[in-house]
Parts: sequence; structure tokens; C-alpha cells
Amino acid sequence: MSEVIHDLLQKDVDAVCYAFYRYEIQKGLKSLDSFVAQLGAFLDRNMLKEEILQEINQLLQMIMHAVEKKDFLIAADLLKYELLDRINRSFQFGV
Repeated sequence: MSEVIHDLLQKDVDAVCYAFYRYEIQKGLKSLDSFVAQLGAFLDRNMLKEEILQEINQLLQMIMHAVEKKDFLIAADLLKYELLDRINRSFQFGV
């Protein structure tokens, strides 16, 4: 994964997490929408194995479920420590 794309995804995740950790929910939700749109475009441009896409989709569903339950800290942690890590590992090892 190019360093620029990685930095953009990291920046977006950081913005979502910062807002959620500070309980700035509307700002966090807006940042989350932007991140999901960018992630979708990014995944469309890159070929990943079906199982990797399923894992990413499952993590996104867990994040959205946490948001629906208003558990914004869990959503932020899943974004930062699970989803972003999974995306990075997928491209680091060429999976």
C-alpha cells in the first residue's frame, strides 16, 4: 500500500477516534462517513482475496453495530486497533 494512502486512512481513523474519545459524536459520525467512503473507494481499486474483504466487512459491521448501540469507545477501538491493523497487514504481506 502506498505511504500516501496509508497516511490518509490513518488520518481519517485518527479523526474519528479523537472525536469519539472526546465524545464529540456528531463530528465523529461525520468523520466516520468520510472514512467509510474513502475505504470503499480504496478497496475498489485494490485486489484483495475474498476472505480478506469478508474480514474487513465483518469489522465494519461490528463498528456500525457499536455505533448503533451508542458505544462509541468500542467503535473507535475497533477502527483503530482492528480494522486499520487488518488493512495494513493485508497490504504489508501482499495478502
